[in-house]
Amino acid sequence: MLQLKYLVSAFGLLLAAVMPLSAQTFTFDNDTEGWSTNADGSDPVWEPTGGNPGGWISAFDISTGGTWHWIAPPTVLGNACASYGLKLSFDIKTSQQVTNNTKPDVVLKGNGIELVFNTPYDPLTFWTNYEVVLKEDAGWRIGTVNGSIPTKQQFIEVLQNLEELRIRGEYLQQDFDDGGLDNVVLETTSFDFDLDKNDSTTPPNSKDFVNDTSCTDGASICDIDLQLFSESPIDSVVIQLVSALDGSQEFLAYELPLPALGPLVGGTGTKKIVLTNNGQSLASFFREAMKKITYRNTAFPAQSGVRLVGVSVYTPCGPLGQAIVRIPFFPPAYAGEDGAVDFCPNDAASDLKNYLTGPFAQNGYWSPALTDSSVVFDPKTDKNRIFQYITPSAWAVCPNDTAVVTVRVATPLPNLGTDTVLCRNKTLRLSIPLLPEYSHWAWSTGASSGSILVTEAGTYSISVTSEINNCTFTDEITVEYVNCEECNVYVPNVFSPDDDGQNDHFQGFSNCDFLKYHLRIFDRWGNMVFETQDANTDWDGDFRGKNMAPGVFVWLLDYETEFLGQPLARRMQGDVTIIK
Repeated sequence: MLQLKYLVSAFGLLLAAVMPLSAQTFTFDNDTEGWSTNADGSDPVWEPTGGNPGGWISAFDISTGGTWHWIAPPTVLGNACASYGLKLSFDIKTSQQVTNNTKPDVVLKGNGIELVFNTPYDPLTFWTNYEVVLKEDAGWRIGTVNGSIPTKQQFIEVLQNLEELRIRGEYLQQDFDDGGLDNVVLETTSFDFDLDKNDSTTPPNSKDFVNDTSCTDGASICDIDLQLFSESPIDSVVIQLVSALDGSQEFLAYELPLPALGPLVGGTGTKKIVLTNNGQSLASFFREAMKKITYRNTAFPAQSGVRLVGVSVYTPCGPLGQAIVRIPFFPPAYAGEDGAVDFCPNDAASDLKNYLTGPFAQNGYWSPALTDSSVVFDPKTDKNRIFQYITPSAWAVCPNDTAVVTVRVATPLPNLGTDTVLCRNKTLRLSIPLLPEYSHWAWSTGASSGSILVTEAGTYSISVTSEINNCTFTDEITVEYVNCEECNVYVPNVFSPDDDGQNDHFQGFSNCDFLKYHLRIFDRWGNMVFETQDANTDWDGDFRGKNMAPGVFVWLLDYETEFLGQPLARRMQGDVTIIK
């Protein structure tokens, strides 16, 4: 029978880790293995043969009525958190096949809470296997089979101090029966945690880690051979600076980028970083994340001395692993803190040291070098990039320190093009590149898309705002239209001015605007009966207030239209017939 064991040691903090195991298993191949019964069940009897396979244990009713259970031995009880989310499996058989699903089949009790589980089917007269998931949403209830569903916290509280585990043995309450139990398996998870697995920087069997940081303020909180293994999901890892000599200027930092499936990182830049499972984070992801956490100190000057960092690993059952990091710190060269600055293209030149934060040495230099040999950045000539401010160390044996200033210059709006002339049946698409930095753009037409389609003459403008320094850029283009084909003019040859609302008027029509229009109409004797120079004025068939009699009339139309941007004069003539 495998037993759950604990290794406990003290070294500054109490360190606890569950040694790797897979299950507590009871096969009853040699004896009853400490199992008992309650209520009216007889004492268990070890049966050397007939199990599933090999040995098993049996018990029977001492009296009718009641319901007796198999009672797990003390080796199962206590802190059983390593079994959360895993399975309890067992084989059961009864002397008579019955259906009795009103009583709990499995009972867990701890911390004043009783959890019960009712299996979906009752056992048969031969061995029947069950697998019960130890999790709040697997069918468990509080108190009775119809009780409320436990919360995750309630389920964990029971496992943290498991006082009783019972498996139902009696299914026939109105008569005598007997039952059998075999192959009880309580799955547990393996767990191992050590900040320095090969003990290269710590005494043997210590989970702690000592880092030599004499020349840097970026000390790691674990060795490269960090060991963190857990078959149970890791809820979180808490890393906390527990001793600081320079106040808020000491902190823990996380080196970006964040891993795609790694834990969520909270608190970077403070004295406490919490790595939280994002639902997919394996123990290996937590290991990689911990390797990216460093101790930082921005005090200027900083105090020498040992800093202590506590590390705790939490699973659904609380902290299972704890360790201490010791960081001897000696102040390094200091170039200040990273900074950033945004410019519009026509802004004045500026000293980049204005954008470093915190104290820094004045004897640094910039890499790459600026156009101006001094520290002045000119957005008219210098480009987007990250500039390093490098400060030589005051101690020859220690490296230089570097801070960076990220400089961005807003991208101007590309020119919309020169003013243009188009044929009237043509269109022009005006477009701007939708750069990620452009936070807002608007056309003079009111459109807010990346392009517009021009179909008529006019002046079109665009205004674009960059998120970089809120720089605004504008441009405009004038588009003119001309007729690239001579305009078509149509004059009807018949109309009926009888006021019936249909074909009551006579005039000339064109597919483009008339620049000039002169229409004259004559009767058959040469008398002019109508004249207009307004293309919108038509003839209603009257002359001097009287309706003209039906007949044929001659018309003469002189007009001008635009062609290729120039006036084009034409004359047309014909006749029109009045009918009534």
